[in-house]
Parts: sequence; C-alpha cells; structure tokens
Amino acid sequence: MRSKIDLNFGAILGTTLVNGTTLEQPPSQPNGGGFNSSLSANNITIATPLTNGSSVDLQMLFGVQQDGVLNVCAVIETLPFSNSAVMCVSNDPVPPMLTSSVALTSLSKTNSDLENVGLAASANEPATFTVQVFGDENDETPTSTAPLTVHSPDAKDIAIGTLQLRAERVESEDGRVYLIVVTATDTSGNTSKGCHTVVVPRKKKGDVDQQAAAAKSFCEANNGAPPPGYFVIGDGPIIGPKQ
Repeated sequence: MRSKIDLNFGAILGTTLVNGTTLEQPPSQPNGGGFNSSLSANNITIATPLTNGSSVDLQMLFGVQQDGVLNVCAVIETLPFSNSAVMCVSNDPVPPMLTSSVALTSLSKTNSDLENVGLAASANEPATFTVQVFGDENDETPTSTAPLTVHSPDAKDIAIGTLQLRAERVESEDGRVYLIVVTATDTSGNTSKGCHTVVVPRKKKGDVDQQAAAAKSFCEANNGAPPPGYFVIGDGPIIGPKQ
C-alpha cells in the first residue's frame, strides 16, 4: 500500500510521503479480516504559524490494489484531545440482510392494555435497528362514546424486544391495523427494512387480515412507507390510566 498525505495550511500547500508504514494484525475478526496501519510522516515546517481558529485541510490518498469492500477509518488526534475526530469511508454498497418478526400478530382482548408483541430482529453484519409504528386509527381517537374512552399513546417502548401495542380499537370502525417498520443500518450507512402488522379484530380473529395484508404489501413496495391515511403511533400525549 502506497500512501501520501496532502496538507493545506491556508495559502501554504505541502505534500509529504508517509514513512514507516507498519501493518499490524488485529485480533480475530468474526465478520471479516483486515489490518491496522501505523503511519508516520516527515516533519512539515510551516512558514507562517497558524493563528487560533485557523483551519487545516487534510487529504489522505490510499492506493488499493485489490477489489472488494473497503472500509477505512482515521483518528485525527489534536490537543486538547476533546477536539479529536474519527473519519470513516467505505465503498460497501450492499445493504445488510435483515431478519425480523413479531410473535403476537393479533390482539383479541380489547381491554386497552399495552401488550409486548415480541418484536425481534437480527442482521448478517453489525447494524443498528430503529422501529417505527403506524396505524389506521390515531392514538387520541376515542374508542367508545358511551362512556367516552381514550387511552394514549397506543405504542410504547418502541424498540426491538420491548415494543408494546395497545389492545384496543374504535368500536364504530372495522378493526385496527398496526404497521411496524424495522430498519437495519450497517456501518457504511446501507439500510434494509422489514414490514410487519399486528391487528385488533372487529369481532373475530381474521376479519381485518385483508386490510393488514394490504398495508404490509404497500410498505414493502414503498421502502417502508405507510399507506395513505395511516398515522404515526406512539407520539400522542399520555391519556388514561393504563400506561
């Protein structure tokens, strides 16, 4: 690997070759091999000292001689160290392979309790997971008019393993559909999405499944977007005793 560093100090431009490149074999990496490089550079003399607040442009050029996925991170250390930074670049275009599921797909008891639906997710590489919940009934819509009953929010602990959904529906409507969107983001910023539904049936199990299937299909065909008319669930105010 041949490397050089270009340094631009205001109007002064200098280029120096990296000396003493040492390849250090890291500990075993279960997700792929690699190496660390310790780089040292020649001394660079600046004709005019930098003033406080001046900027420094640093460009590092690496000659990579083999095709494949490249991940490069550089730690820029400064004094004080609190101003240091980590920069990473990658040519990885492949999104993670996301596997996700819900254990509880139907909430048959309309008692307004919050139920953990058993949301699970994993990926084939290191990734972070985010969860969004949408629904065809809003958090703050009264579920009955006599007596007036409102509980909100209808989703809590919105994350993998902890997501809770409220077992209720509007009595005058045809059942409730919750749409759950899971996003996995790998270290290169590539994303994959999974769409799942949990229903609260109108009268019996299965009577709202067609609506749920349509919502899931729309989500999968539109990169995780909910169908028109769906609301964000979980952002409503705290209302009602069952929290």
